[in-house]
Amino acid sequence: MLFVGASWGANLPVTKVMLLHFDLIPMAALRTVAATVSLALLLWAVEGTWALRIHLRVGRFLGLGFIMAAFFLVYALGLYWSNPITAATIQVAGPLVSAVTVRLSAGQRFDPGFGVALALSLLGGAILASSSLFGRGSITFGGGEVIVLSSSALWTLYSLKAQAWFDRASQLHRAYVASLSAMGWLILASVVLIGLGIVRSPFEVRDGWLWTQLIIVAVLASGFGSYCWNIGAGRLGVAVASLWVNLVPFFAVLWAITYGFMPNAFQIAGGLVALSGVVYMQWRKLAVTQPACCRWIAVPGAADQRGRVNFLELGKSLEFQPKRLFWLHHVAAGQWRGRHGHRQSELVLVAVNGSCRAHLDDGAITETVTLDDPARALYVGTWVWHELTDFAPGTAVVVIASTLYDEAEYLRDYEVFKREVGAHR
Repeated sequence: MLFVGASWGANLPVTKVMLLHFDLIPMAALRTVAATVSLALLLWAVEGTWALRIHLRVGRFLGLGFIMAAFFLVYALGLYWSNPITAATIQVAGPLVSAVTVRLSAGQRFDPGFGVALALSLLGGAILASSSLFGRGSITFGGGEVIVLSSSALWTLYSLKAQAWFDRASQLHRAYVASLSAMGWLILASVVLIGLGIVRSPFEVRDGWLWTQLIIVAVLASGFGSYCWNIGAGRLGVAVASLWVNLVPFFAVLWAITYGFMPNAFQIAGGLVALSGVVYMQWRKLAVTQPACCRWIAVPGAADQRGRVNFLELGKSLEFQPKRLFWLHHVAAGQWRGRHGHRQSELVLVAVNGSCRAHLDDGAITETVTLDDPARALYVGTWVWHELTDFAPGTAVVVIASTLYDEAEYLRDYEVFKREVGAHR
């Protein structure tokens, strides 16, 4: 995750400098080409040649790339009119923009602590702008910082669609497909604009050092940085990994200093105030992410041109002695499964095909998660009320239980469950 912070942080000042020499859209096209090639090579090395095939419907393929291309352009356009130090510090409020985007597009409620984080981020933004507004020192707020921050909405929308539009695919494959489509959009736009004489060809730039910086940051930030993010999120969980991403503005400021952009007291103070709000919200979210007796389990596996295989081994991924195995399939539209708790039985659930939503409740904390990846299993401990809903067509869920079937250990009445789980604590 340190590499993610360093590589993504370098992206900001390098883009700012590159925009002094390259026109916006051709530069974005070049960077996307470099990122796509690096992702393709990484995907080929990790998953094999077969993983390079595109199985997404044409409309979704084009739509996903369009959103990603729009993000690249809006982000770079904002940087063009920004002070890079201020843009780096104001980016700490990106999770708030993402939360609003998810709320508007998917209807999910705001995370705990959102109000406090929003207030502190607005205060931090006011501090950042105050130096320029009151004429103290050099201009530190160019106006484009707001555009940079708003680009988080496009990235969030891309992330939501990347998860919803694929049936079963690795995160690396999804990033490669989106990048490939975005590359096509940006190359097309560049060719048209260069042909009309509106923008310059990027190949008019002859400075080899500029080209080196452009390509290296594109490969490290968009290629390997994204892949390392997937690894970190898989091992640490998204909630913990998101805390590490707060290092991106810190590294962005350090990289900006190496390019001659020096921070002032307003930028440092405003950034710290905004960062404190976001860290508070993420800390609150981390504290209530899931009931304490539920967790994700990474399911090891292998893949080649024939397909994929995943497995659980006793004493490694599977910590209890299995006594019963059953599977849910052909669940009718609008129907549910579960809706009970267990006094003695521990469960491990794996969606081997399709997807569904799991609603978890340990009497104190409730959480809803999505089962949609055969490489990730959900452990559900005792004294957890659980219900599966929203089954996609063709969904099959395998359930491994630690006990034989015994109706007496089931808790099927929610009021009884709440009383007993309270006494159990």
